[in-house]
This record gives sequence, structure tokens and C-alpha cells, in this order.
Amino acid sequence: MMAPPTIIDYIVVHELCHFHSLDHTEAFWNEVDKVLPNHHDRKEWLKKNGAAMEL
Repeated sequence: MMAPPTIIDYIVVHELCHFHSLDHTEAFWNEVDKVLPNHHDRKEWLKKNGAAMEL
């Protein structure tokens, strides 16, 4: 299974926000939230389905 485009967007935003904050502090999640206010749903999808994805 490949990730849906919304999940790929989440992964890209998540990684780009690490340029601002190297760890997963509140400041990091605030940066993610600025771009993807619904990132919680995408994060949950990835937790549930991430292991089944193919590279």
C-alpha cells in the first residue's frame, strides 16, 4: 500500500519542521499546526497504517 497524498503531505511538513525544531517539542508541533491544522488525524492514520506501506 502506498500512502495517500494527504499523508505524504504530512510526512513532508513534519520533516521540514525539523529545520525549525530538531525534536518533538511543543514548538515543533506548533510549526506543524501552522501548516496542517488537522495533522492529528494524519498522524493517527500513519500510526495505524504505516507498517503496511511499501517503499
